[in-house]
Amino acid sequence: MGAVRLRGSAWILPETAETKELFEWLAQEVQSVRGEATLLRVERIETMRDEQVTALFHTARAEEYEDVVRGSREVLAQLDRAKSAHRASFAQVRAKLEGLKRELDRIESIDHLESPAGRRAHELWERTARRLTAAEARPVAGSGRQRASTLPAPGSTWVTRPRPHIDRIASAWLIKWFFDAQAKFAFADAADAPRKGVPFDILGAEFGHHGEDCGAEAKDVTVPSHRAPGGRTMRKTTTALAFLVAWFVAMPVGWAQKYDDKEHAELAKALKAAKVSLQSGLQASARAGKPISAKFEVDQDHLQLSIYTMKGTTFSEVIVDHTTGKVAKVDPLTSAEDLTAAKAQAEAMAKAKRSLAAAASEAVKANKGYRAVSVMPELKDGHPVAEVTLVKGAEWKTESEKLD
Repeated sequence: MGAVRLRGSAWILPETAETKELFEWLAQEVQSVRGEATLLRVERIETMRDEQVTALFHTARAEEYEDVVRGSREVLAQLDRAKSAHRASFAQVRAKLEGLKRELDRIESIDHLESPAGRRAHELWERTARRLTAAEARPVAGSGRQRASTLPAPGSTWVTRPRPHIDRIASAWLIKWFFDAQAKFAFADAADAPRKGVPFDILGAEFGHHGEDCGAEAKDVTVPSHRAPGGRTMRKTTTALAFLVAWFVAMPVGWAQKYDDKEHAELAKALKAAKVSLQSGLQASARAGKPISAKFEVDQDHLQLSIYTMKGTTFSEVIVDHTTGKVAKVDPLTSAEDLTAAKAQAEAMAKAKRSLAAAASEAVKANKGYRAVSVMPELKDGHPVAEVTLVKGAEWKTESEKLD
């Protein structure tokens, strides 16, 4: 949660919709076991300056960040001592680094006032991750030549930076056409990419920029005969073709991106007026039925919180007032398009063991400073997941949360 003790039994948190909700939940839990808990909202603490209050939070988080810094330095020391470049030699190091990233994510999710130690820990972790990725890609000791590029298993997830342009669209086309027709693609920053899949066109990745070359063009990769006819090798001509194809693909994608960017900008601006979190809206809508999806949207120049619910075989749209958190109206879904979407969402939620509010809260906790804008359930390989869209300022991202 990230609260710090003020005096005695008093604990404080900066006020946001999420932290208020956490304290309300905690107070209810204490009271449920016949304890006493009172939630107060204070403007200032008379005996302390704002800088002193901030220092309480920074000190608490700095102690936790220090564990990540110490662990990253230990990994760097291991890399400095490494004599072999065999990939197996780095398995334990990679596992340790991924554990440090999970801990870093946890601390950042409760670092409400952005401790300076957090930036230092994050930068050191990223530098360590780049060092490890480079070490894993080094030639095998004693071979005297560069290691042949090893293709990931069929159906792997390839990860790149958000908002791809023509070069990465071309790389994705090459991957699907030459490497793996079942390949999946995802977006992440450089720090998260290695643990989410196979990084490409990301700093330090094996499939990335090398000199003036990009992606597969830089690797001169030979595809085995069972993966591509004739064991083709990725040469400049093929890459040029990929860029030509990607140019035609990128044109409509670029236009669509501009439209999406405009919608995102309008919604981000409108969200400043929202005093209710998406999670609170989901809880309020439950009286009209089981929530099966939720989103903030701009409808006819007005912000609204729209939630689809299901009661028996009836589907409804619940509009929750984004300033009071109260249900404003409930309308039955009647259009074929809305009903099709609602039935698909209900099918996913039928297999869910977690609520959409819990999934949205989990995504918000893992992404410091972001707020949930929408949560949409779907089935992936037979398992229910929630796609949670988040925003912080002008930055948008989508996180997948398991529901089973």
